Amino acid sequence: MDPDAPTVARIAAEIDAVMGVKTEDVLVDGPPPASGVGETPWSVPVPVVCDMSAAERELGYRPVVRYADTLPETIAWIEEQLAGRDWREAYPKMVQAYGDLFDYAAEDAWLAERDG
Repeated sequence: MDPDAPTVARIAAEIDAVMGVKTEDVLVDGPPPASGVGETPWSVPVPVVCDMSAAERELGYRPVVRYADTLPETIAWIEEQLAGRDWREAYPKMVQAYGDLFDYAAEDAWLAERDG
Protein backbone atom coordinates (compact mmCIF):
# COMPACT_ATOMS: atom_id res chain seq x y z
CA MET A 1 0.00 0.00 0.00
CA ASP A 2 1.42 3.32 -1.09
CA PRO A 3 1.42 5.93 1.67
CA ASP A 4 0.32 8.45 -0.95
CA ALA A 5 -3.19 8.48 -2.42
CA PRO A 6 -2.61 9.68 -5.98
CA THR A 7 -5.53 11.13 -7.93
CA VAL A 8 -6.31 9.98 -11.47
CA ALA A 9 -4.66 13.16 -12.76
CA ARG A 10 -1.54 12.46 -10.67
CA ILE A 11 -1.37 8.85 -11.89
CA ALA A 12 -1.59 10.07 -15.50
CA ALA A 13 1.09 12.73 -14.90
CA GLU A 14 3.45 10.16 -13.34
CA ILE A 15 2.95 7.78 -16.28
CA ASP A 16 3.49 10.62 -18.77
CA ALA A 17 6.73 11.58 -17.01
CA VAL A 18 8.09 8.04 -17.18
CA MET A 19 7.13 7.72 -20.84
CA GLY A 20 8.60 11.11 -21.67
CA VAL A 21 5.39 12.54 -23.14
CA LYS A 22 3.48 15.74 -22.51
CA THR A 23 -0.30 15.61 -22.52
CA GLU A 24 -3.01 18.12 -21.77
CA ASP A 25 -5.56 17.30 -19.10
CA VAL A 26 -9.15 18.29 -19.74
CA LEU A 27 -10.97 18.10 -16.42
CA VAL A 28 -14.69 17.34 -16.36
CA ASP A 29 -16.87 17.79 -13.29
CA GLY A 30 -19.35 14.99 -12.68
CA PRO A 31 -19.92 11.84 -14.71
CA PRO A 32 -18.38 11.27 -18.15
CA PRO A 33 -19.96 13.72 -20.62
CA ALA A 34 -20.36 11.03 -23.28
CA SER A 35 -19.88 7.29 -23.58
CA GLY A 36 -16.17 6.42 -23.72
CA VAL A 37 -15.03 9.90 -22.70
CA GLY A 38 -12.76 10.35 -19.69
CA GLU A 39 -13.18 6.90 -18.20
CA THR A 40 -10.22 5.11 -16.61
CA PRO A 41 -9.77 2.04 -14.40
CA TRP A 42 -9.11 4.51 -11.56
CA SER A 43 -12.24 6.60 -12.09
CA VAL A 44 -14.69 6.16 -9.24
CA PRO A 45 -17.44 8.45 -7.90
CA VAL A 46 -15.55 9.17 -4.67
CA PRO A 47 -11.89 8.70 -3.73
CA VAL A 48 -10.93 5.31 -2.31
CA VAL A 49 -8.19 5.59 0.29
CA CYS A 50 -7.18 2.87 2.75
CA ASP A 51 -5.98 4.00 6.17
CA MET A 52 -3.01 1.83 7.07
CA SER A 53 -2.30 3.47 10.44
CA ALA A 54 -3.71 0.52 12.45
CA ALA A 55 -1.55 -1.92 10.45
CA GLU A 56 1.47 0.29 11.07
CA ARG A 57 0.75 0.61 14.76
CA GLU A 58 -0.35 -2.97 15.52
CA LEU A 59 1.62 -5.01 13.00
CA GLY A 60 4.61 -2.85 12.20
CA TYR A 61 3.54 -2.50 8.57
CA ARG A 62 5.81 -0.34 6.43
CA PRO A 63 5.26 0.40 2.73
CA VAL A 64 7.71 -1.41 0.50
CA VAL A 65 7.60 1.07 -2.39
CA ARG A 66 5.76 4.12 -3.60
CA TYR A 67 3.54 3.93 -6.69
CA ALA A 68 5.65 6.35 -8.71
CA ASP A 69 8.84 4.43 -7.90
CA THR A 70 7.46 1.26 -9.50
CA LEU A 71 6.36 2.91 -12.74
CA PRO A 72 9.50 2.61 -14.88
CA GLU A 73 9.64 -1.17 -14.40
CA THR A 74 5.87 -1.58 -14.69
CA ILE A 75 5.64 0.50 -17.87
CA ALA A 76 8.53 -1.41 -19.43
CA TRP A 77 6.72 -4.68 -18.67
CA ILE A 78 3.45 -3.38 -20.14
CA GLU A 79 5.22 -2.19 -23.29
CA GLU A 80 6.76 -5.63 -23.64
CA GLN A 81 3.33 -7.26 -23.32
CA LEU A 82 1.89 -4.93 -25.97
CA ALA A 83 4.71 -5.21 -28.49
CA GLY A 84 3.04 -5.74 -31.86
CA ARG A 85 -0.49 -6.32 -30.57
CA ASP A 86 -3.61 -4.53 -29.50
CA TRP A 87 -4.09 -3.97 -25.76
CA ARG A 88 -7.43 -5.85 -25.86
CA GLU A 89 -5.62 -8.97 -27.04
CA ALA A 90 -2.93 -8.62 -24.39
CA TYR A 91 -5.36 -7.92 -21.53
CA PRO A 92 -8.68 -9.70 -22.21
CA LYS A 93 -9.68 -9.72 -18.52
CA MET A 94 -9.24 -5.96 -18.39
CA VAL A 95 -11.57 -5.63 -21.39
CA GLN A 96 -14.11 -7.85 -19.62
CA ALA A 97 -13.95 -5.79 -16.45
CA TYR A 98 -13.79 -2.27 -17.91
CA GLY A 99 -14.81 -2.41 -21.56
CA ASP A 100 -12.97 -0.35 -24.17
CA LEU A 101 -11.06 2.15 -22.05
CA PHE A 102 -9.27 3.90 -24.85
CA ASP A 103 -12.00 5.23 -27.12
CA TYR A 104 -9.88 8.00 -28.59
CA ALA A 105 -12.37 8.63 -31.41
CA ALA A 106 -15.13 9.37 -28.87
CA GLU A 107 -12.82 11.64 -26.89
CA ASP A 108 -11.67 13.48 -30.04
CA ALA A 109 -15.30 13.96 -31.15
CA TRP A 110 -16.31 15.29 -27.74
CA LEU A 111 -13.35 17.68 -27.64
CA ALA A 112 -14.07 18.94 -31.18
CA GLU A 113 -17.72 19.56 -30.23
CA ARG A 114 -16.75 21.22 -26.95
CA ASP A 115 -14.07 23.46 -28.45
CA GLY A 116 -16.23 24.18 -31.52
